[in-house]
Amino acid sequence: SPGDRLKIQIPGVGGEEFSGEYVVNFSGDLEVPLLEALPVVGLTPPQVKDRLRNTLLQKGFFRPELLNVSVQVLDYSPIQVAITGQVFEPGRVLLSSAEDSPATLEESTALPGDYPLERYLTAALKAIGGVRPTADITRVQVLRGTQSQVVDLSGIFTGSSVTDFPLISGDQVIIPDAGEFQEVLVRPS
Repeated sequence: SPGDRLKIQIPGVGGEEFSGEYVVNFSGDLEVPLLEALPVVGLTPPQVKDRLRNTLLQKGFFRPELLNVSVQVLDYSPIQVAITGQVFEPGRVLLSSAEDSPATLEESTALPGDYPLERYLTAALKAIGGVRPTADITRVQVLRGTQSQVVDLSGIFTGSSVTDFPLISGDQVIIPDAGEFQEVLVRPS
């Protein structure tokens, strides 16, 4: 997401020109010296590594057998997502904000962290007060740019396995109406 801080390491001769810490800009691009802006929004670190490696090879900066690229996320920025539909408090929510994390600034800059749990779909739904009893949690829609993904969260209430969905800045979440009251969604707060 825009604002995420990455550490890029390219060992060997010539790698020092590209190695360093970079922040994904507001447009979702990584600006590495001597290269054009590299679109990385929505990509995983291995995908960013592959894109950067391919770009460096295409530009002729390295020979394939001599290029080793490492990409590591040092800090995840807060993200803002919009949630509408069958929820108690529809609107925009800020996830993974500095107040949510107990780590100090020094700790967050020294060690890379795992993907923050606050940037997942279930955390976003919790942040806006939860879903209404009329929500269809089997067809939760996440819009990212021009792409759409349908997520089934029913396992949360039935006890079966659920694959939570990671969110990035600008995602839109739509909780559709099931057309009926569902007692399984009513839980004590």
